[in-house]
Amino acid sequence: MPGTRELPSDMVGKRVRGSVYVHASGRSCLSQEHQALLRQAEAMSGGFRWNVARLGRSDVTLLDYDSFDDDPFPSLRASLKIDLRSGRRAARTFGEANAPILHRKELLLPPDDARAGVWTELTCALLDAGAFADSHQIGRRKPWQSRLDSLGLQVVEHRLCRR
Repeated sequence: MPGTRELPSDMVGKRVRGSVYVHASGRSCLSQEHQALLRQAEAMSGGFRWNVARLGRSDVTLLDYDSFDDDPFPSLRASLKIDLRSGRRAARTFGEANAPILHRKELLLPPDDARAGVWTELTCALLDAGAFADSHQIGRRKPWQSRLDSLGLQVVEHRLCRR
């Protein structure tokens, strides 16, 4: 379509509404264009600590998820959105009680990451159990826990269990 720009093809990342989400460990698998956007954002971030980045067409949001490796559905602690054109920055912090959470985190990793296997198994088990139905309703900690409870499920160390 004239006037629109396609996002570069990356070997890593979760695509959501025109953006690519990637864990810090997957940065080398990004396209050269996305790597350049990420370097630019980091230079403008003032040293913001992050472990996931959301790469848009003209902005980058650096995200700090609590216990990314250990929590099957880590909570978002803080974010820093950087408009790469204007230089504007918008920082947010999130309370733990009902913070946004991350699903399908295996998609953010490089293809050869050893962590992906068990995380993918969990996602598949949850899909089979119907936990991701109406996924727009489960983006925060409390609704996600309510969904699991209603299905008689619990997640223990990245494993799905019946209650």
